[in-house]
Amino acid sequence: MKIYEDGQLVALALWIPMELDDSMATSVEETVWFGTDTDGLGLWNGRIDELALFDKALSDKNIAKIYLTTREDLTAREETASQQ
Repeated sequence: MKIYEDGQLVALALWIPMELDDSMATSVEETVWFGTDTDGLGLWNGRIDELALFDKALSDKNIAKIYLTTREDLTAREETASQQ
């Protein structure tokens, strides 16, 4: 699993087989947890602003393009709002 912040890779975790760690959902029938673990013990102390899940692995280039496109769109909206 790769974690990106502002389009940049900030963390990388290797996948662990379910026999060793059952905390990661591996099918559509399983619950995906954000901000806590499955026991509700490891609570996230902070905010999660934007989150995206994809049905395939994206390349670093794909992630950067999505980030830049989103950032440009937000900048354009802010400029339009400030002109009104």
